[in-house]
Formats: sequence, structure tokens, C-alpha cells
Amino acid sequence: ASVVGLQTRAGAGLSLVGRLAEGSSKETAKGAILTAYTTPSGLAAMVQSLSYVPPATAASKLVIQVPTATPVGENFTLSPTLAMFLPTLGLLSENFAVISSATPQEAVDIASLAYKVTDTHVVHLFDHHGATRELGHVFKTPSTLYEDPVPFKQALSKAGYNFFDYYGDKGAHTVLALLNGPIALALRALLKGVPGVGVLIVRVLRPWNEEALRQALPETVKTVHVFDDVPSETTQGTLSMDVFSALFDPSKQSPLVKSHRITPTRTQEFI
Repeated sequence: ASVVGLQTRAGAGLSLVGRLAEGSSKETAKGAILTAYTTPSGLAAMVQSLSYVPPATAASKLVIQVPTATPVGENFTLSPTLAMFLPTLGLLSENFAVISSATPQEAVDIASLAYKVTDTHVVHLFDHHGATRELGHVFKTPSTLYEDPVPFKQALSKAGYNFFDYYGDKGAHTVLALLNGPIALALRALLKGVPGVGVLIVRVLRPWNEEALRQALPETVKTVHVFDDVPSETTQGTLSMDVFSALFDPSKQSPLVKSHRITPTRTQEFI
């Protein structure tokens, strides 16, 4: 495949949209499956342009691979924060699925899956800050990933993954919800066996599946603490709003949703 270097600046992403749009190009007529490799900050700059991307097909779609490693602070220390991108999530076209992986095996599976879906463009966020930079892993790629292209939801299920994963007490009254990544995996390990507490790991941010979220949580849950990556404490987190909308039910007592805004500095402290 040919590789083209692009700059991240105003209008970033328009060249990708143009390449996928219908036109007279003989290459476009044959279809195009494009891959863009960019940072969370680069993706945030591209979001507005991506609103013009044409609908995905099996032969024409865009896959954006995003290593979650962002330079922060005066020393530009690399951090797995997504604070630069997540506030722009509401502007992203509905033609995109946004999925996050944490472990090396998961990153390989999701990266492969992205090229097999027929009904959506894909943004794949993976933990390049830590896990996927490790060497020495033995990978197993499910053969189902190499069958005929399928819709996103079906592809995810065939690969053995869910929109949400719940770990912890099946009768928990308190749940911590956060995006799939290194902190989520750490919480999963730290809270193993702790009574009354669970961890909800969000793997798919878009399309947002409210029914899958409600099914993943125990019926006993009273409080859900949502951890949002935000650039500043004055920024409203996207994930907490999504969780609140999924759990709010005026006909009965809904779980209390508490938002915790995690800035890049706090992410570094947690790591």
C-alpha cells in the first residue's frame, strides 16, 4: 500500500474525505479503503472535516488508527489521556464507530476487525502508551475476522467482544465506569473480590448502545461514578452525559450518576 504524509492543521481530513467522495477518479470508482494514523490531538483537528465523509461501504471506508499517547505538561510527557479528542466526540459524524482497545491481543483483533465492517467508518483507539508497545506477546487472531465483511455489531460479536464489559460483584451497589485502557485494567485488578463494587469498562463509544449498557450493569446498582478524560475541570465530559442518558428513567428510581473530570495531569498521577 502507498503511504502519504499529511500535515495536521486547519482543514485536516478534507483530503481523506475527497479521496472517499464520488468523483471521476478511476481509483475512487473501484473503491478505496483508507487508513489514517494520527494522534488524539490530530483526530480532534480532523473531526469537523470528517462530518462530510460519505457513508461507508464494504469497498470504500476510512479506518483511523489512533495511538493514545499525547504529550502533556511543560515537559511534554507522554500520557494515555484522550482529553484532546473526547470533548469533540459529539461533533463526529454518525458514519463512524469509535472503539477502544487496551491489551495487545485486543488491539490486534480490533485493528483487524476495522477492515471487515461494511456499514461504518472506524476510529480505533489503542494503548500505545504502554501495552501495545510491549514485545514478546504471542497473538491469536480469530479466524472469524477473515470471513466475509459484516455489519459492525455483528463483527464485534464474532470477534468475541462486547460494547461494555462488567467486572466485580454481581450485587454491587457502586460501579466505576471508564473507557477501556490502562487505568480501567488497573481498577479491574485492584477491585477484584471487593464486595459491593464493580467496574464497567466502555469499549465502544460510538455507536452508543444504551440497551447494552443497561444489560451490563447489575440491577442492584445505586451509584455510578463516571471518569471522563477532559482537558480542564471546566469541560463537561461526554462519557458521563452518555451514561446518564442511558440510565435515566423517570418512571422509576434511576442510579445516581456522578461525573469525575480527569485532566491530563491527574491521568499521569493515576498511571
